[in-house]
Amino acid sequence: MASLSREFTYSVDYGTFAQSIMPELWRRIEACVYPLAKERGLEVARDQKVVKTEKGHPVGGIHNLTWRARKGLGAGFTVELEHSAKNYLSVTVKAKPYYPAAYAISIVLGLVISYFWVPYLASNWSLMFSNIVMIVLVVIMWVIFVVLTHTLIVSAILAFASTFAFGFIGGYAVGWGVGIVLGDRQHGGKVRPALAAVIAGLEIPAAPPAPVRAYAPAIAPQPYAGATPLQAYAAAAPPIKYAAPAASAQAPYAPPPANWGAPAAPPQAAPAQAAPPGTAPCPQCGKGVAIGAPSCSWCGLALVW
Repeated sequence: MASLSREFTYSVDYGTFAQSIMPELWRRIEACVYPLAKERGLEVARDQKVVKTEKGHPVGGIHNLTWRARKGLGAGFTVELEHSAKNYLSVTVKAKPYYPAAYAISIVLGLVISYFWVPYLASNWSLMFSNIVMIVLVVIMWVIFVVLTHTLIVSAILAFASTFAFGFIGGYAVGWGVGIVLGDRQHGGKVRPALAAVIAGLEIPAAPPAPVRAYAPAIAPQPYAGATPLQAYAAAAPPIKYAAPAASAQAPYAPPPANWGAPAAPPQAAPAQAAPPGTAPCPQCGKGVAIGAPSCSWCGLALVW
């Protein structure tokens, strides 16, 4: 069940990668995955996990995604999108068919061979461990467990105990090969070309171009209504000059008198006039009053004769 894969490495900033490139890549994958699954009567389940660096720190806004198309024991497929832990800008897309029958055949054949292998190993213990092939297999298992557990003693114990599982391992491998061959013969002619088309159609999404500012064309000067073309381009009229204000019609300025600012003199009584015959002047208003009148008929002053 060889997988089809393609790798992309981008040279953009984080914002462009997370907000523009990756959503476009997801859209292109799903545009192929869902129609293919619908065509084969499969159901798609999408899983996503946050990308983590080698030190285990999450990279916000970026995920590893897996699309699984399954339905019962029918042949399906899987598409995986994975970011490198060393450089999240490095993306690998893998597509592979999924044959449940291969797993079923492998498990059944592994159990059948184990049924005969374990009694045979117990009966021929010394003979088996004198066989060079058996010794090489135990050493290989010991190396594998050392890599997994990082302990020598525990790995040696597990390698020795795994000899009882050699029958199952061998049967599983043989069953896996048989199941894959049968699955490819029945479904590979349809599934693999479709998955190859999914991978081949994933061109590297380019970063969005920088926005170009649109400049409006220059507006040509338009002539005023009633003006000729020559007048439209004539020089601007000179500024308006305002005339000087007219001279005042009042008399010219005269200097103030010498006693300007001095206190005003108190009002003087009007000079007495000559009283007519039979009358005498009033001592207050100076007008004529009949002789012997008790008061002045002009100002009301009481008189004493």
